[in-house]
Amino acid sequence: MRLSKLLEGVRVSAVCADGNFEVNSLKIDSREVGDGDLFFCMKGVRDDGNRYLPEIKADFVAVTECKPEADCRYVLVDDVRRAYALMSSSFWGHPAQGMKFVAVVGTNGKTSTAHYIASLLSGAGFKVGLTGTEGHFIEGEKVGASLTTPDSFEMNELLFKMRARGVDAVVSEVSAHAISLCKTAGIVADVAVLTNVSRDHLDYFGTF
Repeated sequence: MRLSKLLEGVRVSAVCADGNFEVNSLKIDSREVGDGDLFFCMKGVRDDGNRYLPEIKADFVAVTECKPEADCRYVLVDDVRRAYALMSSSFWGHPAQGMKFVAVVGTNGKTSTAHYIASLLSGAGFKVGLTGTEGHFIEGEKVGASLTTPDSFEMNELLFKMRARGVDAVVSEVSAHAISLCKTAGIVADVAVLTNVSRDHLDYFGTF
C-alpha cells in the first residue's frame, strides 16, 4: 500500500518522503524494521524510539512527532500512537467495519463479561470473534494470545482474519492502558460495556 494512502485521515504536519513509497508493514520495534517498513518512533517512560533511528539500515520511513536528527525519510505527525493505530486500520482495510464490535471496559470483570456476551451472541446465531486476557478466538477456536488488548497492528490483523472467516460480531476486552495509549483508535464500537471503575493502576494514571 502506498504511503500517501495510509496517511489519509492522519494529522500530518510534514512529509519528507515519497508518497508513492510502497509500505510492506508497520513496526514499533527498530530491530524488526525491514525494507519497505514504516517505523513509528514512540516515546515511553524510559525510552524513545527516535534514538534508534541511526541503527536502522533498511530502506524505511520514520513516523515521528519531531524532526529526526538521523539522516532518514520521515513523516511528522501530531500523535504517533494515534497515527500508528489509524494507519494500522487502513493497512488492513478497516477490518472492524462490517462487523458488530462490542468493547468491554472496566477495572474488574472484563474477561467473564466478554465471555458471557460472546456466548449469548453465539447462541443467537452470530459468528463470534473474541479478544482478551485468555487469548483470541474465532468461533471458539483459539488463534493467538497476547496482552488483554493487542498492539494496534496485531489487533487489526486479527480483525482482518476474523472478517475473512465470516465473523459478524466481535467482543473485545479493552484495557484502560489501551485506551490511554490509543490502541483502538480507528475502531468504532457499536456497543460499549463498562463493568466498574476502582482505584487500580494509580501508578500509571496518577489520580482516580
